[in-house]
Amino acid sequence: MINLDRSNLHNYQSRAVEFVKNKPRSLLLMEMGLGKTIATLTAITDLIDSGEVEYVLILAPLRVVNTVWEKEARQWDHTKHLTFSRMVGTPQQRFDAYNTDAAVYLTNYENLIWLLNTIDEFPFDMVVFDEGSKMKSTKSKRYKAWRKIAKYPDRVVSLTGSPASNGLLDFYGVVSTVDQGKRLGRTFTIFRDKYFIGDYQGWNWELRNGAEEQIHTAVKDIALSMQAEDYLELPDRINNTITITLPPQIYKLYRELEREFLIKLVNGTDIAAPSAATLSNKLRQVVNGCVYDEEGKFHELHTAKLDALEDVIEEAAGRPLLVFYQYRSDLTRIQARFKQSVKLDNDPETIELWNRKKIPLLLAHPASAGFGINLQHGSNQLCWFGLTWSLEEYEQANARLHRQGQNNHVICHHIIASGTIDHKVSEALQTKRTVQQALLESMKETEDEEEDT
Repeated sequence: MINLDRSNLHNYQSRAVEFVKNKPRSLLLMEMGLGKTIATLTAITDLIDSGEVEYVLILAPLRVVNTVWEKEARQWDHTKHLTFSRMVGTPQQRFDAYNTDAAVYLTNYENLIWLLNTIDEFPFDMVVFDEGSKMKSTKSKRYKAWRKIAKYPDRVVSLTGSPASNGLLDFYGVVSTVDQGKRLGRTFTIFRDKYFIGDYQGWNWELRNGAEEQIHTAVKDIALSMQAEDYLELPDRINNTITITLPPQIYKLYRELEREFLIKLVNGTDIAAPSAATLSNKLRQVVNGCVYDEEGKFHELHTAKLDALEDVIEEAAGRPLLVFYQYRSDLTRIQARFKQSVKLDNDPETIELWNRKKIPLLLAHPASAGFGINLQHGSNQLCWFGLTWSLEEYEQANARLHRQGQNNHVICHHIIASGTIDHKVSEALQTKRTVQQALLESMKETEDEEEDT
């Protein structure tokens, strides 16, 4: 095992360390693969060693809590002395972990409310939000609970590579988690009404003229953006669209559902979509090959995407393939068709076997496989059986292979059904990426700005 020390940090990581140390409230907008974990751990170490910080709370997705932070700290000489306590498991296990003496305490976002309800006083003088976009919803209970006690820690850091994955409306939650609404407005409503114009129903909101630049400027003093393309020489990611055509009778059914919000299957089952949101979901199910009824039972309609996936597997010529699915019905049908497939689970051995190229077909859901997992050693090919609306899930999932340590061009296959909602989802992902890219670009420090600080 190679011993790493502070001298092995990249210059951009050292910049991030100093940024966190010098900014009591900070947004570290580092793309996947740039090493935001060790940069933050280094800053934590320095702040603890200097006496500025005593107890640190890190909130992260559960898989990251269990497998990333402590493991990363142990790999570096200057951070391996940090002590950790993971507040996960049953309420009693969490409580015992809270009462364990440590410098760094970790828990998943779902346990934040439990933690705040359990403790009498907030003992942490530094809080780190890993994947801070998890706090983007200002309507969530975790966000509301946090805002009530956000003033207590001396330092708050939010780490994310996807700060506005669904547009700048999401950015308010990420920023106000850090600064308590000082830069973009005390409440989400104030922020929205200042920078956006809504339609008469209040459903769709468009940026006012000049608002995008105003938002960027308002938060630039606490934000540092770093993108992989500026610092890493990664192999190219090649996007490959595989266009399929739905069987004529299924496409007719699809169009009827799109138009009428109701269809009757050949077996007599009624499939209804009472709202636009439900309709979108039902249409994506139909495109993928199944549709769920009111009782949660799925009905298979066609195998067009399964047939296309079989072609992808054959063309991979024995090289392992990572497949992202959307619905349980997708998973069930892929597993039934391809007996060599393995579902990504919480067992670390599954990841190890994949990275040793012992699993030919790995099936993963982007919501659970998108954070804190290194899969780049197992293959350079992935396939989207069905796309997600979430830009954050999409980019994080692709980055499981397209990241530091990957030695080959990454082939990213997309199975798209012609003339269907698949195209709308694909276009929406590109539009969201454009908005987020502009935000990240605006947060970058120029060399001149660095010299002035």
